[in-house]
Amino acid sequence: MNDLLMLFFIIALAICALVAIFLGGAYVMAKRCVEVLQGWIPHSEPTTIKLMIMGHARHGKDTACEYLRDKYGLTFKSSSEAACESIIYPALKDVHGYKTTEECFNDRVNHRESWYALISNYCHHNPAVLSEIIFQDHDIYCGIRSKKEFDATESASLFDLSIWIDASKRLPAESEDSCTVTKEDADIIISNNGTLKQLYAALDRMMLTIATPNKKIGMAI
Repeated sequence: MNDLLMLFFIIALAICALVAIFLGGAYVMAKRCVEVLQGWIPHSEPTTIKLMIMGHARHGKDTACEYLRDKYGLTFKSSSEAACESIIYPALKDVHGYKTTEECFNDRVNHRESWYALISNYCHHNPAVLSEIIFQDHDIYCGIRSKKEFDATESASLFDLSIWIDASKRLPAESEDSCTVTKEDADIIISNNGTLKQLYAALDRMMLTIATPNKKIGMAI
């Protein structure tokens, strides 16, 4: 009887050992499969959306960009800032007696036609050059004015969505001498014909729409 119990105990131990070996091997094999599969999955760096915000002079583009920066952490640079540093100040500093790029930038409202002509000439061979500079380090290009530059930037897929800030019910439109993009070029039109609170609410709805999949693009907010 004791011999039978001993034999049963030995057999039980052997079975337990085999199960442990099988399970351990299965775990190792499963772990290895997961590692192999993970190696097949392409990984990319996290990216943020790239936005083109445009509209007529003083219709609220900078205000919209500042709100998107402060609430959503999106960085922006205006075409005017980028152009002033690279193009306008070197060309006009002696003509108008500017001492700094800031002084030149603050006087831009009085020389929009000159700015437009200088920027267009600079971008003649590569219309998207300013966009490339801005989108390299920023999420938003604020204030594109040239239709030619816009089309080249869109063709190069440098941005995801174009937004038009519209205050046409309370402010005049800008001359085509300094702005050739129109609201028809935009994916989304944001109304800035009411209060500042209403503008912010419209921008919040836009961001919610962008963050929600399967939403139709091409809308007024």
